[in-house]
Amino acid sequence: MQLATLKLTDADRERLPALMAMAKRDYRDLLACAEYPEEVRLGFAGMKDLSPEKAQAVRRRNREQHFGVPIRAAVETQPDIVPLHHLPGYP
Repeated sequence: MQLATLKLTDADRERLPALMAMAKRDYRDLLACAEYPEEVRLGFAGMKDLSPEKAQAVRRRNREQHFGVPIRAAVETQPDIVPLHHLPGYP
Protein backbone atom coordinates (compact mmCIF):
# COMPACT_ATOMS: atom_id res chain seq x y z
CA MET A 1 0.00 0.00 0.00
CA GLN A 2 2.74 2.42 0.90
CA LEU A 3 4.64 1.92 -2.35
CA ALA A 4 1.46 2.22 -4.41
CA THR A 5 0.58 5.45 -2.61
CA LEU A 6 4.05 6.89 -3.13
CA LYS A 7 3.96 5.95 -6.79
CA LEU A 8 0.62 7.64 -7.31
CA THR A 9 1.66 10.87 -5.57
CA ASP A 10 4.22 11.34 -8.32
CA ALA A 11 6.30 13.41 -5.84
CA ASP A 12 3.37 15.77 -5.24
CA ARG A 13 2.44 15.98 -1.55
CA GLU A 14 -0.82 17.69 -2.45
CA ARG A 15 -2.14 14.41 -3.85
CA LEU A 16 -1.55 12.45 -0.65
CA PRO A 17 -4.82 13.32 1.18
CA ALA A 18 -6.96 12.27 -1.80
CA LEU A 19 -5.02 9.03 -2.17
CA MET A 20 -5.35 8.26 1.53
CA ALA A 21 -9.10 8.88 1.31
CA MET A 22 -9.27 6.49 -1.66
CA ALA A 23 -7.35 3.85 0.28
CA LYS A 24 -9.68 4.22 3.27
CA ARG A 25 -12.77 3.74 1.06
CA ASP A 26 -11.37 0.69 -0.71
CA TYR A 27 -7.66 -0.06 -0.76
CA ARG A 28 -8.11 -2.15 -3.92
CA ASP A 29 -8.89 1.00 -5.91
CA LEU A 30 -5.55 2.48 -4.96
CA LEU A 31 -3.70 -0.72 -5.83
CA ALA A 32 -5.48 -0.98 -9.18
CA CYS A 33 -4.59 2.62 -10.07
CA ALA A 34 -0.95 1.99 -9.26
CA GLU A 35 -0.71 -1.36 -11.01
CA TYR A 36 -3.00 -0.85 -14.03
CA PRO A 37 -3.13 2.93 -14.63
CA GLU A 38 -4.01 2.84 -18.30
CA GLU A 39 -6.70 0.17 -17.89
CA VAL A 40 -8.24 2.08 -14.97
CA ARG A 41 -8.30 5.30 -17.02
CA LEU A 42 -9.98 3.54 -19.94
CA GLY A 43 -12.41 1.58 -17.75
CA PHE A 44 -14.00 -1.74 -18.61
CA ALA A 45 -16.09 -0.24 -21.41
CA GLY A 46 -13.07 1.49 -22.93
CA MET A 47 -11.02 -1.69 -22.88
CA LYS A 48 -13.84 -3.63 -24.54
CA ASP A 49 -13.93 -1.07 -27.37
CA LEU A 50 -10.26 -1.61 -28.21
CA SER A 51 -9.09 -4.07 -30.81
CA PRO A 52 -7.42 -7.17 -29.32
CA GLU A 53 -4.03 -5.86 -30.43
CA LYS A 54 -4.53 -2.46 -28.78
CA ALA A 55 -5.88 -4.05 -25.59
CA GLN A 56 -2.84 -6.31 -25.46
CA ALA A 57 -0.56 -3.27 -25.93
CA VAL A 58 -2.31 -1.48 -23.03
CA ARG A 59 -1.82 -4.52 -20.79
CA ARG A 60 1.83 -4.80 -21.83
CA ARG A 61 2.49 -1.13 -21.03
CA ASN A 62 0.80 -1.56 -17.64
CA ARG A 63 3.01 -4.55 -16.83
CA GLU A 64 6.12 -2.72 -17.98
CA GLN A 65 5.42 0.40 -15.93
CA HIS A 66 4.57 -1.74 -12.92
CA PHE A 67 7.85 -3.63 -13.03
CA GLY A 68 9.84 -0.60 -14.13
CA VAL A 69 11.43 -2.22 -17.18
CA PRO A 70 10.14 -3.99 -20.23
CA ILE A 71 9.36 -7.53 -19.10
CA ARG A 72 11.03 -9.21 -22.06
CA ALA A 73 14.30 -7.34 -21.39
CA ALA A 74 14.21 -8.18 -17.69
CA VAL A 75 13.56 -11.85 -18.32
CA GLU A 76 16.13 -12.15 -21.07
CA THR A 77 18.87 -10.54 -18.98
CA GLN A 78 18.01 -12.50 -15.81
CA PRO A 79 16.12 -15.63 -16.94
CA ASP A 80 16.52 -17.38 -13.60
CA ILE A 81 14.25 -14.84 -11.86
CA VAL A 82 10.96 -15.68 -13.60
CA PRO A 83 10.36 -18.73 -15.79
CA LEU A 84 9.16 -17.53 -19.18
CA HIS A 85 6.09 -19.75 -19.22
CA HIS A 86 4.81 -18.07 -16.03
CA LEU A 87 4.53 -14.64 -17.65
CA PRO A 88 1.11 -13.92 -19.10
CA GLY A 89 1.32 -12.93 -22.73
CA TYR A 90 4.95 -13.94 -23.09
CA PRO A 91 5.29 -15.92 -26.33
